[in-house]
Amino acid sequence: MQPCSTTKHEHMILFSRQMKKQPYFIQIIFKTMLIYCCLLIIACKACAEVSPFIEKNIQVAGSRRNVSSFWSVSNNALTDLRLGGVLQMDFHYYEEDCRADLDNRFDISKARLFLSGRIFKMLRFRMEYEFQGTELQQLVDAYADALINSLFSIRFGQFKVPFSLEWQTPDAAFYFIERSIGNSFAPKRDVGVMLHGSFFQEEIVYSAGIFNGNGNDGSPRGKEREDMEYSARCVIAPFKRLWPAVQSLQFGGSATHSRIDRLDIALKIKSPGMAGIENRNIYVFEANRKFGVLYGFEERRRGGIEAAWSLGPMAIQGEYMDIRYTNLRSAGGEPLNADFSAWYASAILFFTGENLKFQNGVPKPIIPQHNLDLQSGTLGAIGLAFRFEQFKGDETWIVPSYFDSMDEAEAYCIALNWIMNPIFSLIFEFSHTKFSDPIRVRVNDDGSINYIEKENVFKVRSCIVF
Repeated sequence: MQPCSTTKHEHMILFSRQMKKQPYFIQIIFKTMLIYCCLLIIACKACAEVSPFIEKNIQVAGSRRNVSSFWSVSNNALTDLRLGGVLQMDFHYYEEDCRADLDNRFDISKARLFLSGRIFKMLRFRMEYEFQGTELQQLVDAYADALINSLFSIRFGQFKVPFSLEWQTPDAAFYFIERSIGNSFAPKRDVGVMLHGSFFQEEIVYSAGIFNGNGNDGSPRGKEREDMEYSARCVIAPFKRLWPAVQSLQFGGSATHSRIDRLDIALKIKSPGMAGIENRNIYVFEANRKFGVLYGFEERRRGGIEAAWSLGPMAIQGEYMDIRYTNLRSAGGEPLNADFSAWYASAILFFTGENLKFQNGVPKPIIPQHNLDLQSGTLGAIGLAFRFEQFKGDETWIVPSYFDSMDEAEAYCIALNWIMNPIFSLIFEFSHTKFSDPIRVRVNDDGSINYIEKENVFKVRSCIVF
């Protein structure tokens, strides 16, 4: 009598049945990992083909993803020209299945093309356009730099307003999928002119500018006259030419000041899991929130302090940021201020030994010591990052019946980075956010309401930069 044997097909059927018995979130994570494993197999095959090309073309002095460039020369005036882009695809899994606004899904978070170059060795320019989504298609960057010398350069056009270490950090050197809660305070991009440079071999790095104060070009403005917004950031590395262990230690501060129309008050604070979701926030502050419509206010002020340090494959950094609206006036009410603050502390360690460094007051992108190559046994760069953060809102402006704002929130994120080569990378991130007050997330057909007091989100990001 022959012993019973099980074919490969039967094994697959048994495994499928066992998976169906597992909790739903286990099934989702398994399917996600299966998809990314397939992508990884394709990436490994691609790496084997393109690694010689990457090693030959990589620009070590530039971005870790500055690998292939299109160069052109015209009458010795246009000295170099680069065409590139970035494509980011995310997967989001939300543990709270009672939320009506969210589905576990894939999402294209960025799809951008940029053109940059240098003219006459003294004028540098960059233009970048976002193609993602139907409503978010817009000009991201459009600016030129007049390179006078290392001490003084003038930038004009649309670009990042100088504020906050985290906001100034480029995506290629940012090792979490989402930025911190305090990043909601940052002024983002705006149209204006900025003076920037460094002194004493980058021991002092500064940038200061004047801007429209209402965001990207074409952003709506209020009905009343608005003043310009003034913004500045300064970073000091006092030990840069002293002891090697503390050469990278730096301290900095940022500030902005403006007078804007009351209708332009639209502050929406988001947790790491709510980033990119239009109608979900942990605090909403708008001109018509409480006591009727606001009839005016005096100033909007932002402030921040920062510190960062790196040693070999390890780096830590932290920031405290706040934003204040002064003398808010409503019908029949006394003038009041609105104050919001947040802070975070983060750390990262690359197990594969890549050194983390700062340049011009921001982290430099990591270049893997060895690209992913399964035949030679190299894995690329692998690092683990952790961040803890807290947010504090203004109780005065919370409307309890709305259930969309809270007094406090705290969160932590853990992110595993896998930079396979200067073109392709993966980030696996888990974030947990605890709310001080419940947030309304669904009104059911029977009239009952679902609330959440915490948020657990698992995200995966694949990034291709060329």
